[in-house]
Amino acid sequence: MVAATFACPGPTAIHACSLAEQAGVVFEGMNTAVVQGLGPLGSFAVMCLKKAGIQKVYAIPAGDNPERETLALELRQSVCLTWTGRGWRPSRLRSGPS
Repeated sequence: MVAATFACPGPTAIHACSLAEQAGVVFEGMNTAVVQGLGPLGSFAVMCLKKAGIQKVYAIPAGDNPERETLALELRQSVCLTWTGRGWRPSRLRSGPS
C-alpha cells in the first residue's frame, strides 16, 4: 500500500523540482525552503529538497495534525509550523546530520 500511495506524489514532486530547475531555480547553495502541506506530495517534497542539499526545510501542515508533524520530522525536515488559531506552533529544530 505504501508504494501505491507514493506512486503519484513521488514523480509529481520530482517533476516539480525539474520544472523549477528549467525555470532557472538553482537548488545548489540554497539553504531554506518551505513546503505547504504534509500529505503524500508534501512529505515527498520534503525528502526531495533535503536530498537536493537544502539545509532548512520548513513544513506547514494543513490544520493540527501531530502524526504528519512527526512524520515530517522523521523525513528530516527542519521545522514544522502549525497554525493553532492563536498563533504558530513550531516543532523542535532537528539537529544532527541531514
